[in-house]
Amino acid sequence: MIAEIITRGGVVAVLNNVGLAELILTGCWYIWWERRQSYAYEVQLMEAGARTEAARVANEERKAAKVAERRAFKQDFRQALVERAEKLEKVAVKR
Repeated sequence: MIAEIITRGGVVAVLNNVGLAELILTGCWYIWWERRQSYAYEVQLMEAGARTEAARVANEERKAAKVAERRAFKQDFRQALVERAEKLEKVAVKR
């Protein structure tokens, strides 16, 4: 239907005798342009969201590694204290 109107031609008197084909084609181009801009914006938002999520996951992994390292240190320290206390008890019992 649009192709038929474009090929038929004609002018729109209300719009300063602008050609009907030009008016339809310009409108179609404008709609295409607006959708393209909107899509590009959505893609940018998705990319930014993905980068944000990747940074959040990396931070969580770093935090978990630090917590695990602290736990291991505390456990080793406690084990060393227990061993030292046992040695002191043995020395005290011998006396």
